[in-house]
Amino acid sequence: MKIAGSLAALAIGITLVLPQSAEAATSAACTWRANTLPIPTGATRVGVYTTDHNGGWAGAASFGTNNFHVVAWKNGTITDYGQIGNSATVTVSILDENRAGTVIGYTRQGFTGQIAPGFRIRAGQLEQLPVLLGGFSPMPAAINDSGDIYGTNSVQRNGEWGSVVVRWPGDRPTAVEEVPGLPFKAKVVDADEDGTLLVSPSGAIFEATHVFRAGQLTALPLPQPYEFLNAKKISNGRVTGYAARGSDPSVGVVWERDLTPHILPNAQSGQYINRDGLILGYSPDATLIWGVWRNRTLEFAFGAAHDDAFVGTVSDDGTFGGSFRGNPTFWRCS
Repeated sequence: MKIAGSLAALAIGITLVLPQSAEAATSAACTWRANTLPIPTGATRVGVYTTDHNGGWAGAASFGTNNFHVVAWKNGTITDYGQIGNSATVTVSILDENRAGTVIGYTRQGFTGQIAPGFRIRAGQLEQLPVLLGGFSPMPAAINDSGDIYGTNSVQRNGEWGSVVVRWPGDRPTAVEEVPGLPFKAKVVDADEDGTLLVSPSGAIFEATHVFRAGQLTALPLPQPYEFLNAKKISNGRVTGYAARGSDPSVGVVWERDLTPHILPNAQSGQYINRDGLILGYSPDATLIWGVWRNRTLEFAFGAAHDDAFVGTVSDDGTFGGSFRGNPTFWRCS
């Protein structure tokens, strides 16, 4: 599962480090090769943010100011789902996709960046996510292969507004229900296939510090001597993110299924992880911006040429996707 991929990132032109050929040899006797996906006619910038873990990808395309489309690629075919949002939409965030190809996301609108209702695209149809009675701002975070979506709603409790963690059941598409056992104002960042959640009990956006598994909220242990952490992704029981202390640079971390933390060598943060523990992350080293860690060992690093690129997702089939020079791209090791 993935964290948010927003065309806002494309719009500001994130510059990362890649070799000129967009490929480099790995220590595993294979070569990571960039493969460009087709672009919708008229689109100016396109990025990959999610995958169905079986050769399919989804992302967003910019067609000019406040005009964003969700697009998907499968078996050599591109599908353009049309404009998402309206003339007030300033960004579209594509968050996750399951193996059935259901895509979830949300838009931000207006100068204040308020979040419009979250959506899913299921069987080619755009659907707005329902909201709890008296609530607003349904914001999805992750979807599993059963179609269950986890996220948050804003509600009022004892005269105070805040978030509650909710589930949109895959077998009841018009329903929404609060997930019991989590504190008021908690936010969910990611979800595993078994329903384990990465959450921020305090409500900090995109800053998970706990796992919620089988009704139990457990703090992720800090590796010593670090003082705080931020978990980004969970897959097959493993978690990746970073830890830091004071003003020192952060370090990438992977927590195994028993939540034992391990430092990723030469990593500033683990950003994405697949079910086999393949991690995409980045480093503060100017010669290593994005890298691939397998079995907690750095296997591959992009080179030292400064090109417009980013990584947006990693697939359970061992590929990863993103954007290279404004074009939707995935990388395969062969």
